[in-house]
Amino acid sequence: MIERAVIFDLDGTLVDTQNDYHARSEASVLKRRGIKVDLEEITRLFAGRSTREMFRHYAPNHDPNVLWDEKWIMMTAIARAKKIEPMPFANELVRTLHAHNIPIAVASASPMSWITACMESARLSPWFADRYTSGHEVAQNKPAPDVFLLAAERLGVRPIDCAAVEDSIAGVHAASSAGMRVYWLTESRETFPGARKISSLKQLM
Repeated sequence: MIERAVIFDLDGTLVDTQNDYHARSEASVLKRRGIKVDLEEITRLFAGRSTREMFRHYAPNHDPNVLWDEKWIMMTAIARAKKIEPMPFANELVRTLHAHNIPIAVASASPMSWITACMESARLSPWFADRYTSGHEVAQNKPAPDVFLLAAERLGVRPIDCAAVEDSIAGVHAASSAGMRVYWLTESRETFPGARKISSLKQLM
């Protein structure tokens, strides 16, 4: 990688949480309202997007803010009770970038409390020095570019000089719209103009 800085998504990119944490907790919240959803469908349609948007889609007759609060209470309890695992080669990659003095940051659609809990549990936080940006800090969450633009601004690096590593199509849209080089961690057969598909973070080392 030749970029001056690298900005990572969190869930499904740095930490292995997308299905077992996000999708399961969201499905549990919906199930309590008598709404059954498929975990893979939630991930396919809403990974990297606003949680409230997802709840509006599946539960239009319920207050998305109430459902949002319930989900994140559940998520926080899980994070405290169970160690969150980094994605394969995440530790090795961030150590390599740090050794080469390449600034790194996180740009996630999730709230800051979850970002911090994940990074600490996965033991990735020392390499990032709290360089975290949440989609809840900006006007529009992913797939808008706002969270990536703010992350780059905080690093003091132009977006065009940044690489973004993402696992969701919403995140790929966001990073691409921000003008960054995008590495898409996926097994999907889909393509996205300008995004380089990778199947493992090891390919970036």
